[in-house]
Amino acid sequence: MLGHLDHTLEPAEASLARDVQDTITERAILSVTGDDPALLRKSLETAIRHVAHPRGPAVAWVHPDQPADRLGLDRALYTALGLDLGRPRPRNLSDTEELIAAELQRTERTVVVLEAQRLRVPALQLLYGLWSYGLAERFPLIISGDGRLYSALSRPSLDSLRSCVLTWHQLPVS
Repeated sequence: MLGHLDHTLEPAEASLARDVQDTITERAILSVTGDDPALLRKSLETAIRHVAHPRGPAVAWVHPDQPADRLGLDRALYTALGLDLGRPRPRNLSDTEELIAAELQRTERTVVVLEAQRLRVPALQLLYGLWSYGLAERFPLIISGDGRLYSALSRPSLDSLRSCVLTWHQLPVS
């Protein structure tokens, strides 16, 4: 999958890059945890840059707004997908989510959610709902955060999301 690019990466970087590649290929969900948010983002950027795509995949980097509820995630997704360019965000939450879902169906993008451990249950359920919305055209979803992410996803109300995570990747302690 990574072919000739593997030799340019350290073993830990190559491992994450393979997981990212599998996630993109399968249009699956990847959970990545690490203790240092800056290192976690840098590691993800490196891994995504080294996947088998000529220019790398189109990526929507999502950093949820405060509050980290459904509305904050809606705002962050709307902006990360570039939907805010040239048009205001609809006032109605369901209209905004329909535009987000349509954009994710229309374009091939990998969505990377940073600090996902901060998201409240309804926001995490929204992510799962958007991902599972187009069964045949799912988008690759990478949810990342610190060690609390696994605990956040262990809530019974998030069983569906947790059961769809293809790979749980833990960055080595630096």
